[in-house]
Amino acid sequence: MATLCAKLEQQYGLAIDNHTTQQNHTAGRARDMEAHAGVESLISWIKQNALVQIKQAKSWAELHSVLYENGLSIKPRGNGLSISTMDGTLGVKASSVARDLSKAKLELIFGSFQAANEQALKAVKIKQRYDRSPLTNKTVTPDQPGRINQPTHINSAELFSVYQAQMEEKTAHKKDVLHKARTQHQTQIQQAKDNAAHKRRWIKTLIQPGINKKLLLGLVSKSLLADIKQINADYQQKRQRLFNQYGRQTWLDWLQTQAIRGNLKALLLLRQRHASHDPRGNYLVKASCYSEDTPSATPYDPRLALAKITKKGTLFYLHDNAVIKDDGNRFHVAANANQDVITTALIHAKQRHGDQLSVQGYELFQENVVRASVKAGLNISFEQAHLERRRVLLSAEKALFGDHNLKHSTQLPSRGMRR
Repeated sequence: MATLCAKLEQQYGLAIDNHTTQQNHTAGRARDMEAHAGVESLISWIKQNALVQIKQAKSWAELHSVLYENGLSIKPRGNGLSISTMDGTLGVKASSVARDLSKAKLELIFGSFQAANEQALKAVKIKQRYDRSPLTNKTVTPDQPGRINQPTHINSAELFSVYQAQMEEKTAHKKDVLHKARTQHQTQIQQAKDNAAHKRRWIKTLIQPGINKKLLLGLVSKSLLADIKQINADYQQKRQRLFNQYGRQTWLDWLQTQAIRGNLKALLLLRQRHASHDPRGNYLVKASCYSEDTPSATPYDPRLALAKITKKGTLFYLHDNAVIKDDGNRFHVAANANQDVITTALIHAKQRHGDQLSVQGYELFQENVVRASVKAGLNISFEQAHLERRRVLLSAEKALFGDHNLKHSTQLPSRGMRR
């Protein structure tokens, strides 16, 4: 059941869940890496691209050939077998990919393990090989139910190449600055030792033997140890600062940083990985729940204070001590939001989704949304018939008596007033 759920998550672009499955330690670590870094693991790649071919092999020779076609090799390791990339930089336990690939089960079918024939493999052409690439959800077609303005698929290859180039540049620069820091540290240590040696020579030359001479030499040694201790402490602090400054970021961390800087494609990629389908809460959304329109990735209003952008591509920004949450489809409004906050959310929703909106949530929230739209004079209509009737009624009252009755409500009006 858990395996089926995992396949459905990947096929239909659903949020990845940690199912209570009896997976081994290696597979669990691979899933953790994918969730943290957003990069496809070797185990996942083999399962997705090569496992069917591997299971069709009828002998050790065929197995080696199939693995070679996929840029892989299998070798004994410990008491089992290991499948690794051709360069040997990455490897996984064969039984972690599939239990049918354990050493015991393979030897039961093929006989004792036989190493690959290097001469025979020279005639085999490598068709594909594992390459660290972003783990993104597949596109969901518009006719699939339950989607609200599902984003179109964004090709991450261009951004990922930029990410890799920047990380390589960071690594090279970090290596350079660390080398300079290490050289400077060694120079400072040597200078401290030279200064101490110079003082000892003067003491030995000018001071007669006795207690004073021993005392002075002891003070020089003590001072040298203190200087070296301080130099080492300064060096460790500098090293840590350089590691923090030039450390590598995971793919998701880098996308998050780029989204904060205003990179709309990075924001869409984050949202593509974690499309939100949670219907709970108070929010504004496009009228049709099955719209084929692609939501805009327009970032937060610069006039509003940004709280944060998450790795799911969700924007939280502040307005009048309340939070508006933008997940790319919906504008979630906090329960304590006042009329100004709701008006701001309505303006953003109108800019993104057009003049007709759907209001989801508690009745009191829906009532306050209608009041805010009428008071602000926004040209908005609502998908829900009862809210649209309420908007028309309040608009008529505003035209006749002004907007003093359109204040933010803390309780629902009576049924008679809402007709």
